[in-house]
Amino acid sequence: MKLLERRYSRRVFLTALLADGLSAALMIWWLEAFPVFNPAFFEKIAGLFPEDPGFSAFFGKFPMFFLAVFLIALALDVLDAFLRSMEA
Repeated sequence: MKLLERRYSRRVFLTALLADGLSAALMIWWLEAFPVFNPAFFEKIAGLFPEDPGFSAFFGKFPMFFLAVFLIALALDVLDAFLRSMEA
């Protein structure tokens, strides 16, 4: 959208907000509806390090960590579009 208008505007911000909101909703649905990460794999990896409970706890929650990183990136993209649209 920015390429068409050659500047950031409110319309570019709203498009970024809509696209990132849709991406977030689809990512949450995808990770909840389809177990992308194999739980047996996580159990096997956690079994390799039985003396470190933090490691196994991290791998048990890895899909949530992955989702959090993705949502933070989308939030930063919306914030960037918002700040640039306010400057224009």
